[in-house]
Amino acid sequence: MRKNSTKTAKKKVKKRRAENSTGTARKPPGRPFKPGQSGNTGGRPKALAEVHDAARDHTMAAIDVLVKCMADKNPYVRIAAANAILDRGWGKATQAIESNEAALTHEQWLEVLK
Repeated sequence: MRKNSTKTAKKKVKKRRAENSTGTARKPPGRPFKPGQSGNTGGRPKALAEVHDAARDHTMAAIDVLVKCMADKNPYVRIAAANAILDRGWGKATQAIESNEAALTHEQWLEVLK
């Protein structure tokens, strides 16, 4: 009788493992979409583009505010404003990445990617 109860308990554990936190069955491993099929068939939402356009309409006013902030008494405000202006005008400075590994040649990278 003990064997049957052990088998039943194992089945219950397997069933619980097969469900995720929402109680629905897990998707099988692998690609979620078929090759050539997009997961975003509707594209980017229109509202996002409208917000982007509205923000661009106020660019000069925002820069004027940042320029005024550069004359603020608080040095933290001045630095933040100056950084914001420089980032927008010249782009953010590139960050150097250090690595202990030797640099790979183009051919070595192609081999790694295969």
